[in-house]
Amino acid sequence: MKTKNVALALCFAFLIASMSAQAVLQPNSKENGKELCGDVNDDGRTSILDALMIDQAIRSISVSTTYLRRGDVNNDGLLTEKDAYLVASYAAGVSALQCGLCGDGNKDGKINKVDAKLASMISVSLSVPKGTAVHALDVNADGRINSVDVLFIRQYESGKRTSLQCREPVIVAP
Repeated sequence: MKTKNVALALCFAFLIASMSAQAVLQPNSKENGKELCGDVNDDGRTSILDALMIDQAIRSISVSTTYLRRGDVNNDGLLTEKDAYLVASYAAGVSALQCGLCGDGNKDGKINKVDAKLASMISVSLSVPKGTAVHALDVNADGRINSVDVLFIRQYESGKRTSLQCREPVIVAP
């Protein structure tokens, strides 16, 4: 059923894109050279083509994986049909994209002491609130959340560190 819904959403988005390509293919343009949420093919915009690439990746069709981390638009650490559907819906003008940030465990769009606290809680095996983007707190991409991640998040928040590196999303076939 999910596959049918994704296919339907992709067809719908492609139809709309072909009718008004400029309006649909350029709504989420690259700003100031920053990575663009959902822009899997790195063409400077989020479009139906990105949704198709996500769909190909989860169906084990060979695609460049360089920008696939941008395809995890629901920030759950997985690249799934849901991500393809969300990008297709965005390209069709039906919904907005709200991608997560590496280091933003509470998904508020900021990396701050709240995120450091969440990472700290995980590092000592305490439970965290439901909906926490746990994978986003592994900011040194070593597969574990520990005191190093807490330190890196604090350094990033204070400006002593300029970047964080999260792991690539796991591709989940339908």
